[in-house]
Amino acid sequence: MKIQLSFCIPTYNRVGKLENAVKSIINSIENSQKNLFVNFEIVISDNCSTDNTEEVVSKMIKTFGSENIIN
Repeated sequence: MKIQLSFCIPTYNRVGKLENAVKSIINSIENSQKNLFVNFEIVISDNCSTDNTEEVVSKMIKTFGSENIIN
């Protein structure tokens, strides 16, 4: 049986912390011995940031896959 995990990250002008949070989640799942039993998604809710959050999230989607990161 696979476990479904959802991580919800609200953000506003915190692109540096957002990148660290996403990388931390992905690294934790990849380093888990049970990662074969986990499906996950990261939902990022951007509250109209004025920094480059949208650009960085788009880059992360290309890097980690749109099935895992939802903007």
